[in-house]
Amino acid sequence: MTQLSKKIRAATVGLLVSAAIFAAGCSNTAVNQGGEVYYNAKIFTSDDDQPEASALVVKDGKISFVGSSDDALKFAGSGATSHDMGGSLILPGLIDSHAHYLAINTWTSDVLPLQIDLSMTHDQILEAVKDYAEQYPAEVAPVISGMGYGTDAKPLATELDKVVSDRPVVLTNSGGHGGWANTKALEMAGVTAATPDPSPGISYFVRDENGNPTGEFKEASTMAIMLQNLGLTSGKAIETRFPVFTQTVLSPYGYTSYYDAGLLVADEEESIDALSKAGANIRVFTSFVYRDPVPVDEFVSKMTSVRDKYTSDTVRPTTLKLFKDGTLEDYSSLMFENFSDHSGEGVEILDNDHMMAIARAAADKGFNLHTHAIGDKAISETLDLYRDLGDIEGTKTMAHVQILPEDGIQRFAEQTDVFYQTTPVWALGDEFTKSALGDDRYGRQMPLNTVSQNGTLLTFGSDAPVSNGLAGINPFTEMYHAVKRGESDDYDPPKSEGIDIATAIKAYTINGARQVNAGDEIGSITAGKSADFIVLDRDLLTVPTDEIKDTTVLQTYFKGNEVYNAQDQQGTAK
Repeated sequence: MTQLSKKIRAATVGLLVSAAIFAAGCSNTAVNQGGEVYYNAKIFTSDDDQPEASALVVKDGKISFVGSSDDALKFAGSGATSHDMGGSLILPGLIDSHAHYLAINTWTSDVLPLQIDLSMTHDQILEAVKDYAEQYPAEVAPVISGMGYGTDAKPLATELDKVVSDRPVVLTNSGGHGGWANTKALEMAGVTAATPDPSPGISYFVRDENGNPTGEFKEASTMAIMLQNLGLTSGKAIETRFPVFTQTVLSPYGYTSYYDAGLLVADEEESIDALSKAGANIRVFTSFVYRDPVPVDEFVSKMTSVRDKYTSDTVRPTTLKLFKDGTLEDYSSLMFENFSDHSGEGVEILDNDHMMAIARAAADKGFNLHTHAIGDKAISETLDLYRDLGDIEGTKTMAHVQILPEDGIQRFAEQTDVFYQTTPVWALGDEFTKSALGDDRYGRQMPLNTVSQNGTLLTFGSDAPVSNGLAGINPFTEMYHAVKRGESDDYDPPKSEGIDIATAIKAYTINGARQVNAGDEIGSITAGKSADFIVLDRDLLTVPTDEIKDTTVLQTYFKGNEVYNAQDQQGTAK
């Protein structure tokens, strides 16, 4: 989008807001604006200038008025259609600030992958694969796929061969940065001792002393080789699959926009082209994932070309995605010191010189920046990068942000232009993490309340299908964990890092909109913005914490149209 276009859009929004404010002041006179009036509601607007309201008016896909029920009815006039909301809570449409929904919908199989619980033991995983193979014979699932295995797995091809050897099996781990294949899968994918590693020491096939692949593989490039060579993914599948996924999964959870944090397993331009043709009822902000050693100029030129070709109201290819490190589960999160129970300090996927070159080139073209950083050294160096970049036109986001360095809280307080994006369920305590980090670093995880109080904007996302498989998509479960942390010993210490529900809601609404640089269009119930909002079955602001996770969306509205109604389980997409 050009600077001129942004100025025109900002001016238009400003005029709409001014008109609405003027109309609200003339509450004794019906101004006959028409439209749809939603009144007798409790509205949490996520707009600090007008935090609460009891009604909104929608016209031509936009919010034209927010205020009291009486004033809204007068503003709309006799020609409007009125909806009595019976006191229900209305929120802005939710925004998942980090997910891989497009990757989910590149799947070419008609059979859903096996969902492996993180807590399963090695033997339980093998038993689950065996049961899945019996449930879905080869004519139904010629390739067995699954996701979510945890740290108890022994990812050797010979282990999977014990339960399935006559067809390929390929699994991805809970962190989404590693995988496990049986011998048949390696053979059919063409992976042998002679197969070069995409990025030695970073993205590679684990090998035995003779150089033969053992069945385990690390990072996205090897995952792409395995999945694509086995015919499991294709960007073209998005065109038909994504609208159904939106209607049956995302809209029922109240999502009206989301940031896609990278395909990793399919061609980006092919996938964005398919997304543009899909016509799903959701606004998607997509990524370009940079992998060294692609020349910077070539990569940014392609980014710019794709953005210029495909940008629309619902498709926004506007963000550069970078990886600083891997995951704690793979001992590849980048640390200042060795892990407590494992040799090494993790993996640096991109050093800051490389990151600065691509980040500067992309920022100069107006792209947002979104960097994966989990370990304390990765977080520190990403903050260095963002500080050295200075002011940019786009936004700066750090994703996951799990193990803060010792000066991390101070650094975030000094750099409040950096969005802190994470997944609240990760704050649940577990013995593996405590063993890997030791007591000191274990207590420096995700200080959500402190950084928020210091002025940093929190944004929450599912990281699906990585975080708890598809279960992590439920935003109310994530909100629950963010709040419950302050009340329970089941989470990473200290309890003071639990947040209130209002902060959690903003992390899924206005803050998410600002992260993708669209805060003037979406994210709050504000006159002039897109009419994206949801109706809930309970008042999140007053119910006991334990009830937050049980919240149900009754209706989802996208651009003023009802796209989901709980009375129709298939949704009412238009």
